[in-house]
Amino acid sequence: MNEDNTNEHYSFIEERKGQAFELNFQCESPEAVRDIYADIVSRGATSITEPKSMSWGHTTGFFADPDGNIHSLFAVNPIAEKEE
Repeated sequence: MNEDNTNEHYSFIEERKGQAFELNFQCESPEAVRDIYADIVSRGATSITEPKSMSWGHTTGFFADPDGNIHSLFAVNPIAEKEE
């Protein structure tokens, strides 16, 4: 067991509660976020929040893996050019 190699560090001997980790995957574009999200969900991931434009300037979608950890796909939204 891992606690044998880590001097019985508490993180290996406590019962796990809540999310263990989160991965965030950057995509090339908001369209890619939507396409990849649809593919991941069609393969069995649990949809948490479908991709949408967020206030921080990204298009982001959240999904859960089989262990219940929530991850995200995101892309930086294009900046609209100002008309002069």
